[in-house]
Amino acid sequence: MCLSMLGWMRIVAIIDKQKMMFLQRLCSMPEHVLCRQIFITRLTSYKLRCVGKPLGFVPDIISILRKYDLDQTLENFFYDGLFPDKIQWKNTVKSAVRRHEQSQWLQRMAVDPDFGRFKTIHCEVTTPSMIWAAANTSTGLLHKAKFIARLCTLPFKQSDMPIECSKCKKLYRDEIVHFFASCSAVSGKRSLFWDCVINEYPVTFSSWLHNLCDDDLTNTLLGKRPDIDLSGIDYLQFLCTVIKTWYTTADQYV
Repeated sequence: MCLSMLGWMRIVAIIDKQKMMFLQRLCSMPEHVLCRQIFITRLTSYKLRCVGKPLGFVPDIISILRKYDLDQTLENFFYDGLFPDKIQWKNTVKSAVRRHEQSQWLQRMAVDPDFGRFKTIHCEVTTPSMIWAAANTSTGLLHKAKFIARLCTLPFKQSDMPIECSKCKKLYRDEIVHFFASCSAVSGKRSLFWDCVINEYPVTFSSWLHNLCDDDLTNTLLGKRPDIDLSGIDYLQFLCTVIKTWYTTADQYV
């Protein structure tokens, strides 16, 4: 979860990318180079099953290529000696790894209801969270943004029975939605936030934001990109407004 918020892939994916790029260097070397000859010999031994239990780079890279559905490239090289050039292979590898990581990431979140809110807000594993992207646009916001980002990563718990808020005594089913939309204990911060929105952004945007249901409003404040035309609106600047307005209260509230 934390890696995907930063737009980072898992270390195993990064290592796999480097190994596949090393494969391209090996296969593109002149035929007389010793390390290429050793690789071809071991690849041939592997293909012809000349060894009982193959070890080393060849079985490792074949397993990696199969994982990303790129094994046909090595198969073609084995028979015709042709391999994609560096730029073409790099783009192919990058796309394949991103596609695989996205698929694995979605599967992990699909089986765990705790990720209910997070997967709604953050939809791309290799793209940084909008909250972090906004925080990086202004000096000193990273420390404040962590309190808002933390709300995205809390386990999604929507109670079947209403729960009484310990701060305002109102009933709620979703604590984070209650915090942003209705808790009277933070009404001062809420009023300050809406004043900033009305004064700093086009009326069409503030009107659209005000008309959202509580769940959609909460997700938007936590960094979900709006599904409307944002022409003339600096969305990252809007999220900076969210961070500056809510961070102290978010730290104390949840």
